[in-house]
Amino acid sequence: MKKTGKEYEKLIETLYRQLAPNAIVTPNDSIVGRDSEVKRQIDVSIRYKYAEIEHLIIIEAKDFNKPVNVKAIEGFASVIKEVGANKGVLISAKGFSQAAKNFGKNRGIECLTVHSALNKNWETEIKVRVKKVTYSFDFNFDLAVEVVKGDVVLTKDLFFTYDNKNIVSFEDILDREVFSKYPLEQIRKQKRFFVHFNKVGINYLLGNKVVPSNTVVEFIYIKRNTEVFTIFPDDYIFTKNHLNESGTLNNMTISIDLIHKIVKGENIDFDITDDLGDYDLEMENLNLKDQYHLCKIKFNTAGGVTGDLYIKDDVVFNATPDLLRRIERERKLSDSQNKP
Repeated sequence: MKKTGKEYEKLIETLYRQLAPNAIVTPNDSIVGRDSEVKRQIDVSIRYKYAEIEHLIIIEAKDFNKPVNVKAIEGFASVIKEVGANKGVLISAKGFSQAAKNFGKNRGIECLTVHSALNKNWETEIKVRVKKVTYSFDFNFDLAVEVVKGDVVLTKDLFFTYDNKNIVSFEDILDREVFSKYPLEQIRKQKRFFVHFNKVGINYLLGNKVVPSNTVVEFIYIKRNTEVFTIFPDDYIFTKNHLNESGTLNNMTISIDLIHKIVKGENIDFDITDDLGDYDLEMENLNLKDQYHLCKIKFNTAGGVTGDLYIKDDVVFNATPDLLRRIERERKLSDSQNKP
């Protein structure tokens, strides 16, 4: 195959390693034919054991500039039989002729097309279905900390902590003490929640010193807003089954920069649509006086997030300059506490 063909085979290998993590996936395999007794070249083979019986699936990738014809799939059918494979999968970058699809359906051969967003030659226009729910709150607080002569209390940069090590913001406190603690219906009905720092164990960071805080915060629930839209993922592998015309999105990758834009709803063109029912990505966010906090992100399609991340309590945050400043403050505090 030409170079792009080898790249296409690599894409297929990547996909099946993800789909069958417990199987043995071998690219460019050689299997001795039963009748010819010579080695047959296999683009990708998959071996696995099911019910104590060994199974073999062989995959052939065709990076042609036109649909695969019936002659090519007939040749692949003979290879399946020759190597004793339990199943064969023929993958074409440009689809299949109708005769080839008919042959594949009658012989039990899967006829697929696989596309990757990273290669424009194979790219197909894939949109990710997103549901974003944002809960908006307002808040008021009375700052009260215990100080001694010479202490300087900064009112611009307020740093609080539960464990005297990790810094938490008002958004973190709202999430922990209200949003994650009470049922949504109670939040919407009660509306006002008071958090007494001395009762929940929140202290104030004064320089490198931890001091008790009698601060009281009032969080006021305002509204819930739901947005449904589609976006283009940063990367994906998409498979199309030409026998039943179904499609499957695999290995969906969203950058943290895109997640950050979705959370804040800024500088991104959303394809707004009606309620889609099934979503590839579901997000819950808090909005506290226009400060956005990602509470939960759920992938309903295999995938992940890439970029500069800060993960805390299984919540993924964008590593913004403000957040990095908080992390550095945490590090310095930890260093000072660990000094002999």
